[in-house]
Amino acid sequence: MPNAKTQAAKKSSKETQEKLAAAVKARAASPLLGEPPTPPAKLAAVPAASEAKKAPAAKKSKEAKRDVIPDDAKLTVLFKEVPGRPGTLAYRTRALYLNAKTVGEWREACRGRDADPGYLHGDIRRGLVKVG
Repeated sequence: MPNAKTQAAKKSSKETQEKLAAAVKARAASPLLGEPPTPPAKLAAVPAASEAKKAPAAKKSKEAKRDVIPDDAKLTVLFKEVPGRPGTLAYRTRALYLNAKTVGEWREACRGRDADPGYLHGDIRRGLVKVG
């Protein structure tokens, strides 16, 4: 035979479920969360961006995407002390600028050691080296 506590728990659980169902119905009827409004006639005639035909983009090679610096270009170092923390990749790469006279010499030195020749464009933008 169920006791009073069990009956009260069942009754409160039913009330909670009814309140939850009512809240869900009210939320679905809300204009903010319900069906989106239909667009006006002018806007409906314009195709969506995903439906519009796009012109094929021309493919660019890596060389066309960024400036190609020739190997015989003169390399001028604009810093006295190597910037960065000793032992890092950036430090090793930038230390090689000090011994190179041309971009080609510097790239060759990067290949022979643990250095990254991709730093050149960024270092030119930062004003650490000058090419020309």
